[in-house]
Amino acid sequence: AVSDPFTIDPIELFSPAPKLKNIQLCTTGPVMIKPENITTGTYKLYESETGPDAIEENTSGTFQLEAKASKTYYLTYANGSCESEKVPVKVTISSSDLKFPAMVSPNGDGINDTWKLQGIENYSNALVRIYNRFGGIVFQSVGYPAPFDGTSNGKPLPGGSYYYIIELSKDCKSVSGNLTIVR
Repeated sequence: AVSDPFTIDPIELFSPAPKLKNIQLCTTGPVMIKPENITTGTYKLYESETGPDAIEENTSGTFQLEAKASKTYYLTYANGSCESEKVPVKVTISSSDLKFPAMVSPNGDGINDTWKLQGIENYSNALVRIYNRFGGIVFQSVGYPAPFDGTSNGKPLPGGSYYYIIELSKDCKSVSGNLTIVR
């Protein structure tokens, strides 16, 4: 006997990886890790990319932790015996990761020619402003894509004391201090 043709729907053989955004905190304290694409299944949180054991797992996809230092965690999504790749989520605590030099010497010798702000890359919307002693803005940048090189509108600024204010995010206090240009 001949049967009618039938179609078998394709079976997904992998679990979709969670979509995560990195997290920035102003200070140590509680942090919530939660994927953007929550699906029915089990979520597993790992402390390392290679560690075999999850530190926590649940079906909500939301994990509450106490952040004591900047650290990268890894999250997976599991459906039955299939588990997604480990997706990193970086938890950054600004007070421990930011370093702002007190001087810049833009003289072309390759040493301190630009004002390198360590950790600023974790704040893509940071507003960086540098003021002269009269309160005039001589440099302004959102996200700090190019470091300050001691110029304003393409002209070298005179050596001396300047003042900076950096607004890291709407949730963090501004960071401020003095910057000396040495010529």
